[in-house]
Amino acid sequence: MSSKVTVKNVNIGIDEASRAKIAEGLSCLLADTYILYLKTHNFHRNRHSSLEASGADILWTSI
Repeated sequence: MSSKVTVKNVNIGIDEASRAKIAEGLSCLLADTYILYLKTHNFHRNRHSSLEASGADILWTSI
């Protein structure tokens, strides 16, 4: 399903070229933040999984 978005003339005191630069900068910031989130999440998940595995190994070797 596609919907058409209409943009009205925006006058917030910033010209079109400056808004485009700001939008590009914010887009890069959002992408970098998302990459950082994914790397942090994956590190935590891998670290947590390795701790569980070592705990299971200890449990099985003590039986």
